Amino acid sequence: MLLGEHDARIGDRLNSKPRAFVTDGSYPNSLAAVRALSAGGFLVTVGEREGVSSPETIGFWSRYCHQRFRYPDPDVHIDATAAALAAHFRNSSYDVAIPVGLQMTSLFVHYRDALPVPMMLPPTVSFHVGSDKRLTFEHARSAGVPIPRTVPAANWEELNPPIVFKHFQRGAVVAKTHDEAAARVNGLGDRLPDYIAQEYIPGENGFGYFGFFVGGREAAYFMHERIMQIPKEGGPSVVARAFSDDRLRALGRTLLESLNWHGAAMVEFKRSERDGEFYLIEINPKLWGSLDLAIQSGCNFPLWIAKAVVNGEAPQPVNYKVGLTYQWIIPNGLKCFFRYPEFRKLFLRNLFAPNVRTDLRLLDPLPAAAGLFTMATNALRP
Repeated sequence: MLLGEHDARIGDRLNSKPRAFVTDGSYPNSLAAVRALSAGGFLVTVGEREGVSSPETIGFWSRYCHQRFRYPDPDVHIDATAAALAAHFRNSSYDVAIPVGLQMTSLFVHYRDALPVPMMLPPTVSFHVGSDKRLTFEHARSAGVPIPRTVPAANWEELNPPIVFKHFQRGAVVAKTHDEAAARVNGLGDRLPDYIAQEYIPGENGFGYFGFFVGGREAAYFMHERIMQIPKEGGPSVVARAFSDDRLRALGRTLLESLNWHGAAMVEFKRSERDGEFYLIEINPKLWGSLDLAIQSGCNFPLWIAKAVVNGEAPQPVNYKVGLTYQWIIPNGLKCFFRYPEFRKLFLRNLFAPNVRTDLRLLDPLPAAAGLFTMATNALRP
């Protein structure tokens, strides 16, 4: 249910500010979008699924959250989620809606004709390719983008360890030995067709190309290098820095152009220690977890989306702040601090380095407090 919907609509019409709706209020990148849109002059409603606790939904606690909205859990009944959102959009006047998480982005893409709200989304077929790793690597191969050697997971023995097993939509694990790989395959059982197996690309850090595309053409871009992630083998960024490389941009742009992309997306690569080449890891066909770094570096993707939808205004390429570093503290930075002793010195140094930004905001402290409360609560559970 929406809190104070009727009174808020009257107030919104009086101050005539444009209104935005952002999903997945428990995600740090949603919080980044809320802050960026509010600073850009939008009144922001934050949505989150039923069942996610209020402390976990950090976006609800931001001073820049104008309204809160709970929608049914799409894991329970996705049609009910779409119906609830459609009803809300019919009863409210939004200038733009921006889905953030993969599941909610997928919902908006596939129910776009039933959701009466302005949006900027990729073509359905393109999104399907970008969100299914089996299709992603087939398409990348045809587009001439370097990929790790890839086979169906059932054919894993064609590869030499270490071997990376990737679910077609979520997660990856690395099997370091033949026995580990065999055990992993046996454990997957009937789920094996949902996985691919890939050669492991040696290299410390991952690299990302972030594109803003209008009708299949790059309008603006950003790049970053991951310094630390959790888990170390692959996961959300904990420390990353703004980066620039012509080859990385060319590969990311080529892939999204070949998909006739519309809107924002991330293309993740790893640079091999063997040959220095960038190899595709995945497409993130939505707003990505490290969105804060792009915004702080001068590439305001959420506001770009909103302005493109509201005004038809395409961004101009930005000379972003190459070298600017971002450290996410709550919760993943703290988790990394306790899990990896070798990370602690860098973590503490980054807290005081002038060129490092963090997710702590003196003018918007409650999301951090809610995050710490959630961490403490989870730690105390038996």
